[in-house]
Amino acid sequence: HNNDSVKFDSYIVTSLLGFPTGWGMSPLRPLQFLCINIFLFSLLNFFPVLNSSKKWGIMKTLEDGQEIVLKGKQNLLYSFYFSLVSGLRFGWQPLKNGTWLSRMQPNEYTLIPYGWWRLITGFHGIICNYLITIFLLNYFGGLFR
Repeated sequence: HNNDSVKFDSYIVTSLLGFPTGWGMSPLRPLQFLCINIFLFSLLNFFPVLNSSKKWGIMKTLEDGQEIVLKGKQNLLYSFYFSLVSGLRFGWQPLKNGTWLSRMQPNEYTLIPYGWWRLITGFHGIICNYLITIFLLNYFGGLFR
């Protein structure tokens, strides 16, 4: 093995496993990072809500199929809720855990990103799923035992 590749491998392991969990000494740290991530992405979600572009943003789809583009300061609370819902939506088809939060809404609607904002939301979802997985593996699976 090349010495540079060993350094790169150890850097990846340290940054992806060691730092988020403190090498097993801080099993709740990934949940702290998850909360910080949801808060930071909710601030990032202010941009499409305050932006007047029709090419990218967040859309509210009602039960009857009507689509409302969320624009303006009155919709800033939706940016936090969207970050929370998109960050905690994980699972696969038979076991879909992410719908529990949307079931507590008083009205039936779905918040959907459109345009290139889907890429930002997808990145957010991957980070949140990673942090939840690392927490579960570390707390229940004994990742570093």
